[in-house]
Amino acid sequence: MSITPAVPATPGPVSEPCERPSAGDEAVALMRHLLKFGYLRAVRLIENGSWSIRVSDTTPVLTLPDTAAALDYAVAVLSLAYGPLDTPKAVA
Repeated sequence: MSITPAVPATPGPVSEPCERPSAGDEAVALMRHLLKFGYLRAVRLIENGSWSIRVSDTTPVLTLPDTAAALDYAVAVLSLAYGPLDTPKAVA
């Protein structure tokens, strides 16, 4: 009778480090977050790389020229919504 170990003696293959998402993927993820939680009404990525954003039904459409501007806009909206993360809490 032979006993086989539950864990293999040699480790499995080492996976490659995860690739960072592209700026476009990050912008899409942030815009989806803003849509999901009601900070934006509509977002459209146009074929030429620009973005159209509507904040509410009564506001005009904002056009951002590229993905970098869309990322800047999303970060600004989130920072206004959540506030700075390093603000110390008041001691009661």
